[in-house]
Amino acid sequence: MIEDVSGLPPGILGFRASGTVTSDEYRQMMVPIYAALERSEKLNIYFELADDFHGLDWGALVQDLMAAGSVGLKHRSSWQRMALVTDKGWVKYGAGAFGWLAPGELRLFQATARDEARAWLAETASAQMMAQASTATDSRVEFLNPDGLPRNPAFSNVAVVSGSVRTIYIGGQDAVDAEGNIVGVGDIAAQTEQVLSNLRTALAAAGAGPEHIVKWNVLIVEGQDFTPGYAAFQRVWGDRSNPPVITAAVVKGLAHPDFLVEIDAIAVAPA
Repeated sequence: MIEDVSGLPPGILGFRASGTVTSDEYRQMMVPIYAALERSEKLNIYFELADDFHGLDWGALVQDLMAAGSVGLKHRSSWQRMALVTDKGWVKYGAGAFGWLAPGELRLFQATARDEARAWLAETASAQMMAQASTATDSRVEFLNPDGLPRNPAFSNVAVVSGSVRTIYIGGQDAVDAEGNIVGVGDIAAQTEQVLSNLRTALAAAGAGPEHIVKWNVLIVEGQDFTPGYAAFQRVWGDRSNPPVITAAVVKGLAHPDFLVEIDAIAVAPA
């Protein structure tokens, strides 16, 4: 499984791998990387391996080899730094033997040195973002939780957008894959994960990422237990210091009787 790592300094893409990574999970991880390259951004990657990480399955391994050419070689000049956080000896051995083939600068960190790894990446990421800011029109998204309104770490009450920006509207996403097959029939957690995966794909197509979301609209079919769906949401999307505003509603049904949850979103990205 591959999860996004939240709370990283701006300009850094972060991932955490556990168990055995499948080809679909690997392909989904590459979506924001390809999107960053399409925006001509430099890549600074934080990659953390969990204690139970076992490696890539055959499909993911093929995807990795393909990415080495389509991303690693073709866009070699776009890679700046990659921090690999792990205590696994076999991974360290492989990185030590073949790390010189990696695009950009690769550095290994112990699991206890996560903050050091993030700081190392931030050195170049912050410089890159300052360079981009110097050539772009000022824009700003501010999330507010004013006195007199309830506060919840899962969402903000107000989002204020100013400056020169692009507003991106993502239509309602349901639990269907690229071929139109329904994913997770009867399982709200599995459906939530697929919906968020679809949202991330849609964002990348518009040149944006999860960090640009300012508002969620969530529809849940009545009778569903919110707990597993919310747990899946947190697992896929992660905790963020400035969460978007959100509207949630319980409905009688959605476009297909097997759909349990539907989410649309509004994102704001630099112009």
